[in-house]
Amino acid sequence: MTIRRYIESDYEQVLVLHRIAMEAVGCYIDDPHINGDLDDIPGNYIGKNGEFVVGKIDGRIAAMGGFRQFGDGHAEIKRMRVDPVFQGRGYGRQILAHLENRAIELGYTGMILETSVKQTAAQRLYTRFGFIESSREMIEGFDCIWYRKMLTPAGKSAK
Repeated sequence: MTIRRYIESDYEQVLVLHRIAMEAVGCYIDDPHINGDLDDIPGNYIGKNGEFVVGKIDGRIAAMGGFRQFGDGHAEIKRMRVDPVFQGRGYGRQILAHLENRAIELGYTGMILETSVKQTAAQRLYTRFGFIESSREMIEGFDCIWYRKMLTPAGKSAK
């Protein structure tokens, strides 16, 4: 898989990947207010001290993810998706590692994210990456888990 920054011509494939990945876990909501951030990825992510990347296999977007600033030096991971056809091959792990490294490059000291309790594979990925559950809440009718992680710049030890 080749990982690169999102470009405008990725838009349609990103929307399809988001929909099919969320439908596969029973969490898709077709609401422009909830999915509106995807209508302007450069403005909502890249242009706001964040990042959004796609992972391509044979010209097809197989995985994606991004982060945006969340105050207090934290980046919020968003839109982590892997096409169900490609799940279980480590592509989500590659996207998350790329995003974590980029967040460190941009000076973030921590990351947060949320996922639903239905997304058990995502929960396993995040805990393997050192994320710790910090709270739970209902979001749009879904029981969700918030995770957090402190970041350590390369060459420095965690305190």
